[in-house]
Amino acid sequence: MKNHYGKQQLTEQLFRNREYQISHPTYDTELAFYNMVCNGDVENIKKTYSAGSFYDEERGALSDNPIRNARYHLVVTIAMICRFCIEKGMDVHEYPLKYNNMSLKCFALATVVDSLVAIKKYVFEKKVISMDELKMALLNNWKGYEHIREQISKDKEKYGNNLDVPDEIMTRITTHLAENYC
Repeated sequence: MKNHYGKQQLTEQLFRNREYQISHPTYDTELAFYNMVCNGDVENIKKTYSAGSFYDEERGALSDNPIRNARYHLVVTIAMICRFCIEKGMDVHEYPLKYNNMSLKCFALATVVDSLVAIKKYVFEKKVISMDELKMALLNNWKGYEHIREQISKDKEKYGNNLDVPDEIMTRITTHLAENYC
């Protein structure tokens, strides 16, 4: 399936949408919802969006699986709520962000991969340092182990250099996260 439409495909899709009375909320409608959230207007949100109405057919299909479709819409809605709230200057601990920021956040994955590559290489393969020694080196901020730190930091086998080992480790990590947490 193509990710873009040609003129004919777009015309056909617009025809099907009209034929089957498929519509999407207007930009103003969606913007009004996000502004209600940003302004903490809970009463208007309750009046405007009764139980389930926010995820009805009007929203469109992001997946053929109805549960996955609802999940995708929820993720998009949460992302947009967070974005609008941040743009309005809300602190991340204020109500809309504190309770609606349900997403998996992964920071410094490249650093994690580089660390795992170094452990694999220097502890298990080359046996330059034992795991216990590495723990001590880290606990002491590399004091007494500067030569090993220098060797590891100069090593070019790192993520982003188009090398098999770091790329495979990154793939394993991201696949695990996607399969177990998304």
